[in-house]
Amino acid sequence: INGLPYNYITKKGHLKALNACINCAVRYGKLNHNPIQSVTLKRSRDEITERDIVEPEDLHRLLLGVAYESKDRHFAAVLALLFFTGMRVSLLAPGTPIGQTAFNDQRAEYCERYGVQWSPNLHRRSCASYYAALWGKSMAAELLGNSPDMIASNYQTGTFKEKAEKYFGNNVDFLDDGGHTTAKI
Repeated sequence: INGLPYNYITKKGHLKALNACINCAVRYGKLNHNPIQSVTLKRSRDEITERDIVEPEDLHRLLLGVAYESKDRHFAAVLALLFFTGMRVSLLAPGTPIGQTAFNDQRAEYCERYGVQWSPNLHRRSCASYYAALWGKSMAAELLGNSPDMIASNYQTGTFKEKAEKYFGNNVDFLDDGGHTTAKI
């Protein structure tokens, strides 16, 4: 399990499920003991980091850069949807003509071009953290479809209400295409 290309939390979940299956086999007499009961996961120092969230100014720069400099307003709209709703990429990207892999490649290119350091679940963590700063952990949990405990343990990072107001309220029209599509950030 340690050699798998997944993060620590995913590996821990796999190990827990495997343990439960083997414990069931022991309970039903199919095995004498659970051979992986004492297996522990090593956590690299690289994985033990502060949970990051996007700064409001960085998000602003990314969305405006993608929409205007790169002239890719549709992709900017998708990024805005992810960052302002906390929606999972897997729910949105497969429905696009380009698919999830191409989506991730394009997102990585734009993030590098506009100076945004992307990490897995950056948009969900940012949305949850800023939403919780404005309206509380329970409302953030409801928005993201998780329990308040799950929000606290997996997504929420402490931030300030003023910063959250900037995140949700930059008031920049970045999708104005002659009055047909306008969104505020």
